[in-house]
Amino acid sequence: EVRLAGENGADAMTVLALAPQETIREAVRESRSLGIAVVGDLIGVEDPVRGAERLARLGVDVALLHVGIDVQRSLGLTAAQVPGLVEKVAKAFGGVVAVAGGIKPAEAGVLARAGASIVVIGGGILRAPDPRAAAEAALGSMGVSCG
Repeated sequence: EVRLAGENGADAMTVLALAPQETIREAVRESRSLGIAVVGDLIGVEDPVRGAERLARLGVDVALLHVGIDVQRSLGLTAAQVPGLVEKVAKAFGGVVAVAGGIKPAEAGVLARAGASIVVIGGGILRAPDPRAAAEAALGSMGVSCG
């Protein structure tokens, strides 16, 4: 799958952090030969901080703290309530951290300030009445001007 992604123009590919270490190591090895990044998706990992430490040891390029909207709903959480976890994952991983899962445009800034280098916003932009305005709001919350 890494080769398929790389040969078709991908800049990065994702591997589940729950995958066996051999699978993650092979993804990292193959990605290096193709010049693409490996994103370790922490979705479903019970302890994302320990999971981030594991991903760092295995040579993954980006740790993705991914708290699915279904999990957020069942726990009564919102993306705005996870900046403390973002900080812990960023410290444990020591590299690029991404965050995803039910993020609203106005929440992007607090997550970026907590240590996320990448903030993934899906439905908060795609399902907005004005997706462009929603994207601009997300950038504005991170202090990026749209001009």
